Amino acid sequence: MTNYYAKFVKDYATIVAPLYELLKRDNKWLWSRRCCEAFLQIKRKLISSDVLMHYNPELPIKITCDASPYGLGAVLSHILPNNKVKPIAFNSRTLTKAEKGYAQLDREALAIIFAIKSFHQYIYGRHFLLETDHKPLKFIFGPKKGLPVFATNRIQRWAVFLLAYDFDLVHIRGKDNMSADCLSRLLKLSEEEIVVDEFSYLNYIESDIKSRDCNLIRSETATDPILSCILNYVKLGWPHEVEEDLATFKRREHELSIDRGCLMWGYRVIVPRSLRGMMLRELHSSHMGMVRMKALARSYMWWPNLDTDIETVAKTCQLCMENSDNPPRSAPHSWKWPKGPNQQLHIDFFGPLEGKMYLIIIDAFSKWLDVKEMNNITSKATISALEEYFVIWGYCNGTAVLKFGADLNFLCAFSHQRALVMKFLNLNYPAREGSGPFNR
Repeated sequence: MTNYYAKFVKDYATIVAPLYELLKRDNKWLWSRRCCEAFLQIKRKLISSDVLMHYNPELPIKITCDASPYGLGAVLSHILPNNKVKPIAFNSRTLTKAEKGYAQLDREALAIIFAIKSFHQYIYGRHFLLETDHKPLKFIFGPKKGLPVFATNRIQRWAVFLLAYDFDLVHIRGKDNMSADCLSRLLKLSEEEIVVDEFSYLNYIESDIKSRDCNLIRSETATDPILSCILNYVKLGWPHEVEEDLATFKRREHELSIDRGCLMWGYRVIVPRSLRGMMLRELHSSHMGMVRMKALARSYMWWPNLDTDIETVAKTCQLCMENSDNPPRSAPHSWKWPKGPNQQLHIDFFGPLEGKMYLIIIDAFSKWLDVKEMNNITSKATISALEEYFVIWGYCNGTAVLKFGADLNFLCAFSHQRALVMKFLNLNYPAREGSGPFNR
């Protein structure tokens, strides 16, 4: 931090010389009185008029903020006409016990809220630049994209709070954020911490699902091999590439958070693998259908392939299958009544009866029944029997409905030669015949 503002400190090299002596390779580390005096003097210089400047409403202004695992830091600065940055004020504070459990994204967002509240009197009503080294916040609080659907409650509240200010959110590299980063880390950790109790959505889950509390979920999450890894990523930041098992969570990295040691996706708690079976049994305890089970689950919990697991439970429940309604019957299909005889024939095989097969032909108009004994039921034998029928009763000048499997190409060729329209019914769906003569 001192190096960042060195250009504003007169005789900077002379002041910090004792400190640089400690960094030389051959020198033994020894914190002497000269080192202590140099350290205190450079601290006084950073908050003196040599470094700080008065607020000027005519100059552009920017806020730089950062968060560490145990503190927040913020710097209010002016951008001078020569593009140099000179600070106006510094501020920092330690995190409370509850805030230390925040995800990395939530801590960085908290640093933004802390900085804006600290310098409200300087920035309210004017445009300013807001710098952070946490890139996801640029997409969450930036103007080009909307707030993610499953953003945590506190992120949503903070997003509404930021609507009152006019700023451009800019991402900077971590190594360029030295001033705010230093303030967030060089803090005196107090033994007595302020405990702030937050009432989050996890409290609603606990009140509605009596058999599961956050302590059980937190302990199982810590021992789950996948969720424990996700927990660390949410706290400390995500890598660019993850294993295939973690890809589902990686796609939701901006929407994941930690609440009292439990992983949350928006307002839904992520259930560890060891508790999923119990959760599914509780969801299905009243034997609701899969649609209602999914709707209830989506209000409280989530894990990968949740919908598939619910469908499996609902479909394999013996009690539900015994008491479920029969599939709805389709409306009966009635064949169009022919205008005269020999215009619509229904053809099917009957048997085997005493080792023999019979070809049955019914005229739909007259209900005339013709039965022929068949030595075999090949397509050639069937066509020969039909030819014999046509010789006696005349060719069918309408439709022939066949309800058996055969060589379709052979029969289609025969129907084409005789100018006969043939319709084939699916053997797997006999109800498709509707109210035809063969509907027994």
